[in-house]
Amino acid sequence: MRLCAPLDAEWFLRSCCEVGREAMVSAFIAMLESPGIGFEHDAAVAEALYLLDTFPGAAFADGLFAALAAQLGRARFVAFDAGAACLPCGEFLQ
Repeated sequence: MRLCAPLDAEWFLRSCCEVGREAMVSAFIAMLESPGIGFEHDAAVAEALYLLDTFPGAAFADGLFAALAAQLGRARFVAFDAGAACLPCGEFLQ
């Protein structure tokens, strides 16, 4: 199995391949369902995709950080990105 870094994969799809949000989500779902590709935190990636769909103002990284914070038992996470503030557990640092 090949391990894929989710933030690198998202950046590559968005920046280099110019893949839109919906196509990126589809690509991640395909990777999650593939037996030959894995992520360090599959459940966090799946949760990040859900948050991306539920909160259109958030970026994938925001959703991933929120999901990882929840897995660690944290009620909140802070970010320098205003998009993170739209997530239920996100807090924007100004």
